[in-house]
Amino acid sequence: MRVMHRCFVVLALIGCSGDPPPSSDAPAIPDSGACLDTSATCEGDVLTTCVAAGDTPVQETCGWGCETAGCKRLTPTGGGAVRADTFSLDTFAELSLSGTLDGSTGKINGLAASSMNIDYKLVNGIAVFRARLLAIGGLKLQGTVPIQLISDGPLSVDGTLDATGSCGIGSPELAGAGGGNGGQTAGSSGSLIGGGVGGPGGGAGGGWGGVGGAAGSGALGGVSTDDPTVIALRGGAGGGAGTGSTTFRGGGGGGAIQLISNTSITIAVAGNINAGGCGGRKGTTVDDEGGGGGAGGTIVLEAPVVTLASGRVIAVNGGGGGGGGVGATDGGAGQLSRNVAVGGNAGTTGGAGGAGAAGVVIDGTAGGAGTLAGGGGGASGRIRINTRGGTAMIDGVMSPAFTDPNTTATQGTAALP
Repeated sequence: MRVMHRCFVVLALIGCSGDPPPSSDAPAIPDSGACLDTSATCEGDVLTTCVAAGDTPVQETCGWGCETAGCKRLTPTGGGAVRADTFSLDTFAELSLSGTLDGSTGKINGLAASSMNIDYKLVNGIAVFRARLLAIGGLKLQGTVPIQLISDGPLSVDGTLDATGSCGIGSPELAGAGGGNGGQTAGSSGSLIGGGVGGPGGGAGGGWGGVGGAAGSGALGGVSTDDPTVIALRGGAGGGAGTGSTTFRGGGGGGAIQLISNTSITIAVAGNINAGGCGGRKGTTVDDEGGGGGAGGTIVLEAPVVTLASGRVIAVNGGGGGGGGVGATDGGAGQLSRNVAVGGNAGTTGGAGGAGAAGVVIDGTAGGAGTLAGGGGGASGRIRINTRGGTAMIDGVMSPAFTDPNTTATQGTAALP
């Protein structure tokens, strides 16, 4: 069997190593002599290809299953990458990825992905990055578009993959990659379908998988969108802005991240994925109402085998609404746990912000009434996991989880030819 040597690109550093030992779960590749003729045969999940008589057979273990035309490949969900994008990845680099990744510009830590021999393109408003193998450490997603990362070999997440927005940092605050911004001016609604309605009367929470919390005035929260299998990859909608004269903005929605591998996805060691929404802003003067929280975003995982190890977390929780009135506090950001993001405390003559959705609660909580109303909490986003057998190996924490009532987390069988 021919031995391949792989080179890892870690930003500007390059080092080489031999192939890692095969997984104990992988089928054994049978021994073969010299090729007798041109052929392609399957033995279980192992494809043996002979280009010409006398050549050494080339053998490959097919994660999605074997057929004589070659290893099977999935058709990714989401609306960006297509089946053809999961082929011919052997010419790209193997990347240990940490720092920042910007889907709008195709840059990794400020450098063009192409300079690292990583393929990048925008398809239907979705950023698609392709590599031979990906190991993700602590990584912050940036830009305004959803992001898909494709790996031919095993894809590991060994640090926190952060798809949240700026959450209180800067003005205007930014949503997560592919999420909707919160309302930024007095009474404006959040962006994307399901954006929370703005004031007067506080801003409502953003919707996506669930419904956003109503504002303290009773204005309805952002609607949910019926797409449990995530046919269209998108982030959570932003919360509405309250009214007043200062910081009453709505929270940005969580971003959208999709990981795709022809071999496996493993979230282990210190790995987590957070696509939570941001909290709404507080009122600070005598006429300020609270902003609505942003909805949680989207996490999609597609591989023959997907493993979430014990102690690891993936979450798409909503942000809390901001409190209204002088002395109020901001709503909390969506948590990397099953705990709700708390709404902001009420200020003078104000109402408290509503809690964001998390765990078994998929809808945002309504903001508190008052002369200066609180903002509503953001709704849960969506989690979708597609595998070869239809069931992921989940030992860690999901928010929401597959077993929660009225959950926005689903799993199923990947689309194969």
